[in-house]
Amino acid sequence: MTKTTSKALPLMPLRDMAPQPGTTLPMFVGRDVSKSAVRAAAAAKSSIILVSQKSIAVENPRPEDLYGVGVLGELNQVLEHPDGTMRIVVTSKSRGYLHGISTGEGHFCAEFEEIRAEPASAETAKAAKGAVKSFAAYCKAKEDDMLAESRRLTARLTELQSQIQALRAANESVGNLSDPVRLADLIPGCIHTQVQPEKLSDPDVVKALDSRIRAKQSILSEPDPAKRLQLLRKFVEEQTK
Repeated sequence: MTKTTSKALPLMPLRDMAPQPGTTLPMFVGRDVSKSAVRAAAAAKSSIILVSQKSIAVENPRPEDLYGVGVLGELNQVLEHPDGTMRIVVTSKSRGYLHGISTGEGHFCAEFEEIRAEPASAETAKAAKGAVKSFAAYCKAKEDDMLAESRRLTARLTELQSQIQALRAANESVGNLSDPVRLADLIPGCIHTQVQPEKLSDPDVVKALDSRIRAKQSILSEPDPAKRLQLLRKFVEEQTK
């Protein structure tokens, strides 16, 4: 069963999402064509049609760049920011076919033909059961991924906390050191040059690492204490940039 709107409604094309009925979504609206559609719907206190683009690469879509089925949405909130962007909260009510997509007054418009669900059948119930089972498996897989990521982040946080403590201890030791010559031995050793093996495939990482090792080697090789400390200061300042 279907029901068609009696007049064309403002339509907002979406680049990076496929809206579904029964969802409430916050969105940032940046394109002029989309902001115009939102303003028109808000001014008329009407619904707004949300429809996905066939390709997110299209900056200025034409009617043929849009899918023929979208959702009818109700604007819950419209906020315009000083930088020109717009934030909205919209609730998707129903799905439907789009007819007569046209442009005018700065935005798209279309008639909306609601797709009403047919009464549930045994086949529908069976399909629903399968969908629920598949979704449960999806949720379990995503949960496992998130737990693994959480463990990785926890381990990384522990590692960073250890490095912070070591850095503070090194800073305190250097501050208490009375022998200036000894500084040229201690400080370079506190600035690490090791990187994770997988990062060695990045040419920029390798280049930076080679440069750091050359600088530390120059400090190590310089026999004059004053020149060693000058090289040390230059090296430390470069690492701080």
